[in-house]
Amino acid sequence: MVADTVDGLAGHVAESGLEIVTDLDQVSVVADPVRLRQVITNLVTNATKFTPPGGTITLILRARDGSAELEVADTGVGIPEEDLPRVFDRFFRGAASTGRGSGIGLAVATELVT
Repeated sequence: MVADTVDGLAGHVAESGLEIVTDLDQVSVVADPVRLRQVITNLVTNATKFTPPGGTITLILRARDGSAELEVADTGVGIPEEDLPRVFDRFFRGAASTGRGSGIGLAVATELVT
C-alpha cells in the first residue's frame, strides 16, 4: 500500500522538480487503509512543499518491534530548532512558511497514527 500511494504521488513530486526514492520492506499492519494513505500523502506533500527543485524525498519502511516504522526524509532546509516543539500542533506554520497550506497536515498525520 505504501508503494501504491507513493506511485500515485510521483507525478506531483516530479512536477515539483524532485526525485522520490523508496526502500520499502514488506510489512503487514492492521490499519485503516484510507487513513494510512492520508498519512503518507500528508507527509510526502509536506516534504514536497519544503524541498527545493533538484532535491530528493526518501521513504524507508521497516518492521520494528512488532510495528511498522515509516521514515520520510527530504533534502530541504529542515525545520528550525525553535519550531520543533510545535511542528505537530494544529495550524502551526513556522516562520519560514511562505507558501500555501493551513498548517494541519503534520498534526492530522500524528493524530491518525497515535
